[in-house]
Amino acid sequence: MFCRERVLIAGMTAMMAAGGGGAQDKSPAPVQAQQEINLSGKNASVKAPLIVEVKPTADLLAAFARVGDSKTSIQLSVQALAPKPDEWTGLHVFLNVPKSRKSMTAESPHYVGSVAFYGDDEGEAVTFTFDLGQTIEHLKRAKRWQSNKPLMVTLIGVPGAGPRKRPPTGIVIRQVAVSNGLSG
Repeated sequence: MFCRERVLIAGMTAMMAAGGGGAQDKSPAPVQAQQEINLSGKNASVKAPLIVEVKPTADLLAAFARVGDSKTSIQLSVQALAPKPDEWTGLHVFLNVPKSRKSMTAESPHYVGSVAFYGDDEGEAVTFTFDLGQTIEHLKRAKRWQSNKPLMVTLIGVPGAGPRKRPPTGIVIRQVAVSNGLSG
């Protein structure tokens, strides 16, 4: 199966096609620690956001403490199945949202980013990768970061504008992973 990966860098999305091979491929930064959560196709929608608990390893906890230095990079990867274009257009992603959910806006320190599906065939696996460093720094400044707690990743499907006969079930999420690597 062909899988695309999109990386969110400072609010801009770049697309990388996996499986193409060739001399142009660059090796990713070495990963020191990774925690994956396989979700067996759970759904994320507006009315029913998907909340995924990620219990960080000791290495990830140490990396969280180093966020902000030039050599530490924390990534969140979300693998989803491309939906029908008329039903869903993308995902909003938040980190450690309080139960009140009042802080689920793009201005919130909990906001990680938003991504859009485009050019994908329905059912195609697509992986979106976000840099968590800035969100963790925002949460630390807002005194909302608790390094001893699991990460709570909230995924909200963005509905499309097309007509629907019945409410769509949501975007199928296959996996969520948090990892740290070394940069330059």
